[in-house]
Amino acid sequence: MPQFLSTTDPDFEARFTALLGAKREDSPDVDHIVAEIIADVRARGDAAVD
Repeated sequence: MPQFLSTTDPDFEARFTALLGAKREDSPDVDHIVAEIIADVRARGDAAVD
């Protein structure tokens, strides 16, 4: 879920610090798939995304 922060909010520092420290999803499967896509684009250029 997106969070909207404004530097003018009185609790900005606390909310921003919490956001930076929040657990993020990590999926090795996604990393592997993205790495394959990037390698394909490097090898075949624009044809890889057609």
